[in-house]
Amino acid sequence: MKSISLYLFCGCILGMFCSNEISGEYSSRRIPYVFTLNKDSTFFYRYHFQFDNEYSLGRWHKSGKNTVTLNSHYKEKLLRLQVQQDNNINRGDNVNLNIVTPDFDREYYECLIFVNDTLHAKQKCDSIISVSIKKPVQDVFLGFTADRTADPLLASRLLDTLYTEKLYPKSDAFDKYTLRIAYNDSLFNYKVFDNEVFKITRKGLIFYDSKRKVRQTMPQQ
Repeated sequence: MKSISLYLFCGCILGMFCSNEISGEYSSRRIPYVFTLNKDSTFFYRYHFQFDNEYSLGRWHKSGKNTVTLNSHYKEKLLRLQVQQDNNINRGDNVNLNIVTPDFDREYYECLIFVNDTLHAKQKCDSIISVSIKKPVQDVFLGFTADRTADPLLASRLLDTLYTEKLYPKSDAFDKYTLRIAYNDSLFNYKVFDNEVFKITRKGLIFYDSKRKVRQTMPQQ
C-alpha cells in the first residue's frame, strides 16, 4: 500500500500533474499576460499593456500529460443581425438599408459599413442610419469601433472592432432591408480560446500570442 502511494506521489512530481498543482495564477511582472486556472475548472485571461487590453473567461481541463485545453465562454465575436425584408415592387438600381444601431453610448462610436467585403462608408453612430448602395451587392456587414476624438477613456477600444455577421441581399426579390444589431458590449477586447492547447512545464505555462507574434512562458505564482 505504501509503495502504491509513493508511486502516485512521485508521478505528480515528475510531471503527471494533479489538478490542484495545475490550478493557480501564471504570470510575471516582466510580461503583460495573466492566466488564472481555478480549481473549479474555470479560467481567466488578461493582457494589459498601456492602452492595449484583452481578456477572456471560460473553462479549462487537463487534456494530456503536461497540457491543458481552454475554451472561452464566447466561441466567436460576431454580432448577430435581425433582418426585416421590405418588398419593393418598383425595384431599382440600389439596395436600401435602414440600420438600427444598438442602444448604447452611440456618440462615442463609429459605424463602419462594408459592401462586397470593402469599406463603403464610415460615420457616427445614430439611432437609425440610412444607406443606399448601388447594385450589384453580394454581401453587407457592419463594424463598430470607438471614435478616437470622442472620449480618451475609450482608448483601449480603438484597437478593437466588433463586426456583425453578413447579410446576403436577395436582389431579385428585395431592395429594402431593416437591420437591427444584437449588441454585446462584453465582446469588446475579448479573446476567443476555442479548444486551444497549452503546455505546462516546470518553468510555467507556455503561450503563443498569434496577434502579437510572441511566445511567453509564465511561471506559476
